[in-house]
Amino acid sequence: MTAILRQALGQDPAIDLDGLADALADMILADRSPEGRVRRNAAAALRWASSTTTTDYGGTPHAKSLDALVRVYETRVAQVLATTWCVAGHALYSEIVDDAREEDARRRGFSGVWIVNDGEVPPLPPGLDEAAARWFRLCY
Repeated sequence: MTAILRQALGQDPAIDLDGLADALADMILADRSPEGRVRRNAAAALRWASSTTTTDYGGTPHAKSLDALVRVYETRVAQVLATTWCVAGHALYSEIVDDAREEDARRRGFSGVWIVNDGEVPPLPPGLDEAAARWFRLCY
């Protein structure tokens, strides 16, 4: 893959090379295998394809490969931050949200909270402050 992206094996249309870089980035983001072999190999191909310091693969660096790697790392960071925020927010807001849901249910004449099916998001309870509402929408 690296040699192809660097065009060391011949010239390919830029659109095809850019698509290949994007496909490798998508493979990295989609790989959930415990050993992460696909993720590691695809990341290595993009890294070496975009490298300006190696001559091992011949050809020329492929700029879109670097863009694809940046997209991967930005996405991973966003995922990690969102997960971290959900965990931290749980300690901060879960009791507030639960109380608001129970109060809303009582106001509506229900004896408990809203019942939702698996995979369904419960309605946003009224009366939450802005921070708790943002946490609820992102993480509940």
